[in-house]
Amino acid sequence: KTNKRILKIATTTGVFRYVTLKFINDFQKQYPYIGLEIIEQLDPTVNELVWNEIVDIAFNSAPINLLKYDADLFSSHHYCLLINKSHPLSTKEFISYTDLKDYPLAIIRSFNYYINELYQANITPNIVYETMDINFLNEIVEQNHAIGISVDFAAFSNLGPNSVIKPFTNSNCTWDSYLITKKNKTLSSETVLFKEFSLSWLNQNKHNLYPSL
Repeated sequence: KTNKRILKIATTTGVFRYVTLKFINDFQKQYPYIGLEIIEQLDPTVNELVWNEIVDIAFNSAPINLLKYDADLFSSHHYCLLINKSHPLSTKEFISYTDLKDYPLAIIRSFNYYINELYQANITPNIVYETMDINFLNEIVEQNHAIGISVDFAAFSNLGPNSVIKPFTNSNCTWDSYLITKKNKTLSSETVLFKEFSLSWLNQNKHNLYPSL
């Protein structure tokens, strides 16, 4: 009987929502002797887990400190807005920063980079909900409590019948996830296999995942 080698993985919110359980199932089929332990945390905690070598590898979102971590781009997603169909902004093709002025907003903590963009545009966002739960954000919008700032795959993953997805006027701002390991650390063979599998798998399967804007 072969003892499984356990690979410990940390991840920021959303990555496994994007790749779905098919990613894990396919990895286990290909490498049945490698067991996976996965923990989802906020970005700073993910970084700490990698730096302190509590996990072997992680998925984390940009920006990545390249002085401390080796990083490979995994996926890139456009920020977007989830808006209830009865909201006055729901009929606009694109949404600008100034459109959001004074409207209550709901955000997902791991997807909050766009908030910095609003401040830089001299818009003080009226954030009334801050959550780590993608489903909860979609529910908030579905009941018209707030406009949700999300990323494309998360918005499409549980879109309610009363909600629409709208792109920002500035489509250059993306939420990017990276595979990271501690800088210059010698990686185990299992970690190398997981990294190679992850990048190859996404390239082969992205057309079957949630759509992007």
